[in-house]
Amino acid sequence: MPQFGLANKRQYARIEFIRGFSGNEPTGLSASHPIKSGETILSGEVVTKWWNNTLSQYEWQRGGNGGSGIPHFAHNDGLDEDVIETGELLAISCAGDYEIQIAHYKIGDTYNDGVLLTPDGDTGDVKATTAGSGDPVVGRISKIHGPLDLTGVNSNITVMTVIQLETQYLPNPA
Repeated sequence: MPQFGLANKRQYARIEFIRGFSGNEPTGLSASHPIKSGETILSGEVVTKWWNNTLSQYEWQRGGNGGSGIPHFAHNDGLDEDVIETGELLAISCAGDYEIQIAHYKIGDTYNDGVLLTPDGDTGDVKATTAGSGDPVVGRISKIHGPLDLTGVNSNITVMTVIQLETQYLPNPA
């Protein structure tokens, strides 16, 4: 009997670009770096640069703690063929003008339209925050009330919800 679609399921949906990203756009705010040894990074997770003194290079690490510079969202999985082949992972800057859907968010928080988002430690997820908290802001929820259910839209994932956000970088909003 013929089988349709992909045979392999992934746990989380890949990052989905709603607005602002053209694959070969040289003026887009993005960066490519190798992945820090021992890190597992998935598409849509928050990553930050980490300086490797031994290799004298920046490397991506998962999450927003302990890194330097502006947080980014991983475009690919760290184990994707093109990442392995090039040795670098592409990530988009939170300071860019993007609207995206991601599956990596803290369960239990409220994600209403306009809610500010910050990295959830070194998990790669985002979580809700408020202005004046001292947390760096990486985006704000856009156009939806709570997580968006992908049931019936994408049968190739096991976690069926994503949040939609506009990227925005505020290092320490008052």
